[in-house]
Amino acid sequence: MPGPVALISAGLRRLSWAQVLWLSQEALKRGSAVGRELGPHGRERVVELVRKSNGRPGNLTARERTELRDLATKVWDAAVHPEQH
Repeated sequence: MPGPVALISAGLRRLSWAQVLWLSQEALKRGSAVGRELGPHGRERVVELVRKSNGRPGNLTARERTELRDLATKVWDAAVHPEQH
């Protein structure tokens, strides 16, 4: 049976678009360890994708949506398990 971290990460694939946007914005707002987890390029990419989406997932390609979800997953993992990062 997968551990709790694997279950949480698997659950992120089912996040609503609003949750993905919220996690992305939190990473940028805090600028703390959670934001540092993405690095400067990751933070810039989040800004770019969120602006391009204009709040609507349909404004992004499937690849861009996946990329933003992956970045949000990194933020979530860093927030939930800061000792591992």
